[in-house]
Amino acid sequence: MEVLKVEISYLKMLLEEKNSRINELIKINELLEYKITQKTFENSSADVVKQTKESSSYRNEHVGTTKFKNAEELINEQKRIMNEVINLEIDRPDASQEGTVNSWNVKEGRNKHRRNINEELRIYNNPKENRTNETSNTQDGFSETTRKNRKQLPKTKTKTNQYETRGCASVSTGDSFRAKPSKMWLYVGRAMTSVTESIVKDFIVSKCKITEVEDVDVKKLSLLGNSSAFQVGIAPAYFEEINRAEFWPQGIIIRRFHFDFKKNNTTGKNHFLYNTPQSTAQATAKLE
Repeated sequence: MEVLKVEISYLKMLLEEKNSRINELIKINELLEYKITQKTFENSSADVVKQTKESSSYRNEHVGTTKFKNAEELINEQKRIMNEVINLEIDRPDASQEGTVNSWNVKEGRNKHRRNINEELRIYNNPKENRTNETSNTQDGFSETTRKNRKQLPKTKTKTNQYETRGCASVSTGDSFRAKPSKMWLYVGRAMTSVTESIVKDFIVSKCKITEVEDVDVKKLSLLGNSSAFQVGIAPAYFEEINRAEFWPQGIIIRRFHFDFKKNNTTGKNHFLYNTPQSTAQATAKLE
């Protein structure tokens, strides 16, 4: 009875081993199909590269080439792998040996081979997860070389901004050599045609109580319509005050002024094209 039980257990183990081998053969078949496709692509690419190398002094170096020179060697290697899987050694237990199937050492070689196949299939299904610039040798005799994408270098500023230096020495009010004061620009539109630059400038100076005349700059814009508009530049300290609806008379339109360069083909010079009220269709503005 003891011998019979061991024989039955052994037959069950063989059945499980058979099913496992069938699954392994399916995976090997998928892997070999992938290898054959890859080999075909490499051969077609090698013909194009060979013509280029023969017409130049390019050095004949190959990275990531396979060991197989023709399809016959590839088929023989495929048969060898299948025979290794089928001929896995299984130690038949002795009748006097104690224990059951768990004491058999039959999975060591099979699991090692299975891990290699699963790793190959994982790389085949997810090629982006294993991007390296190294060459890896597989158990099947193939060599694969992959490379990772180059990192994008951050965009740097222009050379003018990189090497620009600004003076920081103190300047008194009476000095004639001074930097132009920085200004923030505002668009003021929908004013009457009789309104002039001096009227707008006096209005801002008196209402903001500005002492320095250079802090305010007003230029009239030429528009297509029955209204007038102005480009108003003012020191940053006063911009928040004039950028309020309560500051301006009723009906006046204000908004931030945006500069846009547009080349004049007749003169070859660059002029400013300014934004205009959205209510005026196809309105254009430029400096006088």
